[in-house]
This record gives sequence, structure tokens and C-alpha cells, in this order.
Amino acid sequence: MEEDEKQRRQGHPLLRGGGARKEPYTHGFSATQMMALTAVCGALVPSLPPDGHHLAADKAVRDFFLASAADPPVPDEVAQLMSAMCLREALTLVRTVLWLLGTRLGTLALCGARCLSWSSPFVQRFAEMPVDRREDALRRWSRETMLPPLRLFFLLVKVFCLYVFYSR
Repeated sequence: MEEDEKQRRQGHPLLRGGGARKEPYTHGFSATQMMALTAVCGALVPSLPPDGHHLAADKAVRDFFLASAADPPVPDEVAQLMSAMCLREALTLVRTVLWLLGTRLGTLALCGARCLSWSSPFVQRFAEMPVDRREDALRRWSRETMLPPLRLFFLLVKVFCLYVFYSR
């Protein structure tokens, strides 16, 4: 009887919200791969610039506009969900592309001249690139016909990132 009342006060488990995750993540992604995944998530759902009258009115609206998919724990939850839901071959593709994006040479191979800068280091990793260049690289990958695995990587990360971010 007391348990039923306690559960009724707390609400349905699916409607309570995620809260803080108690157990550690078991996705197995390296720190370099997570840094690249965080940069990809941040380019897919960036925070919106402040717009005067909307942000002053309501804190919830302001928090929504300033939220980004690069904010913790979204990238870790994306990696966790991908490692649980993707086929082994698709997960291997995602890990390989993220590993390449974590290196300067891999970023140069996948992004081309977008990762070049005039200051040292001249070749930037994907996470070091400005957001507009990252968005441009992702836009190019979304239309890629010569390298279908790169397009598949974009689609996988986009679907999982948008699902995790907007279901929070």
C-alpha cells in the first residue's frame, strides 16, 4: 500500500526524466573518439545565439536556446546508444571515422581544405575546427556519393544525436 502511494507520487518511471546516470558508461569509445563525437554532435545541434526579447522573458526558453548537443552527457549517451543498437559493422565504421577525425591527417583526408588554417598548427583536428567549417563538412558528407560509408556515418550519428538530444 505504501509502495503504491510512493510510486503514484513519483509518477510513471518513463515520465520522471533521466536524471543523473548512476553507473558508468560502457560504450568503449576512446577519449579521442569521444572528443570527435562531441564535435560532431555540437555541429549537428549547436547552441543558438542570444536573441534579445526571447531570452529575457523565460528561463526555460533561454536554456533551450543555449543548449547544445555537445553539452554533457549527450555525447556519452549517443555513444552508449549506438554501441547498444547498431550492427557490429556500422559501429566499426563509426569508431573508425571518429578515430580518423581525432587525428590531423585523418581530418585532412575526410574534410579537405576546411581543416587548414593560417596559424600553427596548420592542420586542425575536427574538434579544433570552427563550428561553421564543421557544419560545412557534415553538409558535404550528407550528400556524399563517392564514399557511401561516409554518408552512412553521417546518417547514423545524426539520427542517434537528434534522438538523444530531443528526447531529454
